[in-house]
Amino acid sequence: MAITINSQRVKAVGEALGRLGLEGVMIIEEGDPQYRALEHLVKRVGDCSSAALLTVLNAISAYQLSALGEDYWWEFATYPFKPGDPDSLVRDFISFLVSSRGNVASRDKKISRVRRLLTSQTHIEIYAKIDEISRNPEILRILLSRSLGKTGYEKTIVFAVKMFYYISRICGYRSTPPATIEIPVDRRVAAITYTSGIADTSKPDPIEEIMRSYREAQKAWARVSEISGIPMVSLDSILWLCGKYVRDEKRVEKAYAEIAGYARGRIESGVLLRVVSELLYRKI
Repeated sequence: MAITINSQRVKAVGEALGRLGLEGVMIIEEGDPQYRALEHLVKRVGDCSSAALLTVLNAISAYQLSALGEDYWWEFATYPFKPGDPDSLVRDFISFLVSSRGNVASRDKKISRVRRLLTSQTHIEIYAKIDEISRNPEILRILLSRSLGKTGYEKTIVFAVKMFYYISRICGYRSTPPATIEIPVDRRVAAITYTSGIADTSKPDPIEEIMRSYREAQKAWARVSEISGIPMVSLDSILWLCGKYVRDEKRVEKAYAEIAGYARGRIESGVLLRVVSELLYRKI
């Protein structure tokens, strides 16, 4: 096996996150730059169905970025999208993608992915079923995996479900995260899977190896989710924020300061510091 899972570290991380709890994670989510970008999008577009479809289209295209994820999602949220029918929204999104400065690599491939949703009429279902999908996010995973020819565990698909969940929260459709959706293992989450001590590998690039073994990483985080009582997709927000600092000498201090700023005193400092310390347990 390319990576090995350390059950003791899984337990330690799960217990630390359990003290933070789902309420604490949801507070952090509200400070997540991606969440705040989507709040801006919903407010400006003024239509939740339009915002939901645009967000899913962006999520399945948001990889190999040429900008920080935080900056790219603000670029997306401030683009002059207008509410409209599903076909016009897809055309509008493709225009954004063509002009984007933060999403340059493999542009033709990403546009092709978007067009596959158009061809399969999946874009219409996402637009029309925002209430139904908010109640059962598995619907979105099934729709995307069918349209894109994927298993449904891939990072862009589970990330799209996470970002749809953000939209549904912002629009008041639901207040709790989906319990059955796996964590999207991007570079930052893969890095935290290593720095937390949850996964070990003898390979020279642990991040790449964990990303290749993403199903094993997802299973480990599923166990953390069970121990902590926090759905996997909600664990992603704090892992992703900490992931920005994995190579910094003062990684714990900097990650703690940023996340504490988002919490605005609503989370006990000792609890939050322990979580960050467990996630950034070792260097890469």
